[in-house]
Amino acid sequence: IWGKCEGVVKEWLPAKSYGFIRQHNGTVLYVHHSAFDGAKLETNQRVFFDITDGAKDTGRKIAINVSGDGVKPRAREKGIVRRWNFEKRYGFIQEDKSRRDIFVHTNEIGNCALTVGKELYFDIGNKDGKEHAYNISGPAITDVTFYLKHNRNKSSVERRRSPQNGKYYTREEFISHFGGTNEWNAASRGGGYNSNRGRR
Repeated sequence: IWGKCEGVVKEWLPAKSYGFIRQHNGTVLYVHHSAFDGAKLETNQRVFFDITDGAKDTGRKIAINVSGDGVKPRAREKGIVRRWNFEKRYGFIQEDKSRRDIFVHTNEIGNCALTVGKELYFDIGNKDGKEHAYNISGPAITDVTFYLKHNRNKSSVERRRSPQNGKYYTREEFISHFGGTNEWNAASRGGGYNSNRGRR
């Protein structure tokens, strides 16, 4: 999220419950009814909002937390990332209020990853009787890709040893567990680097 922005409603489609907001610089953003409390938006209405990446289309920006005359931001859930599985591309967020774990899949964050221990804002839906998180934003989202471009054989993926616990992690796991690439770059290669056999 890039902070509070301002614009006007370019178009609102009540039958489809979505529309478009135009910023002062001419940028047009998608906005869904789930982004605010209120009946609808009006054309040329002045609104305030935050901007985030679209969950399923990383090339599109969407407006969230929309407020203005007659509308206010819809209450969203807050939590921290408990677990993230890079191989299966899903994880769990611990919701602050109930402390229960909510399932989240990479499809809901634009095929990105989540950093364990960091904060997220999200909505909770129900699919096939199971709760899941969607409309997700926050500092826990990273741009790590899950597809092994150079080698699909997991046993040949480079791993390095963490100085914090002595365990071996792939680059993606380092970023998820420790929050950045500095730890990966500083990780021990002497005895810790293992490109062909995986963990020792």
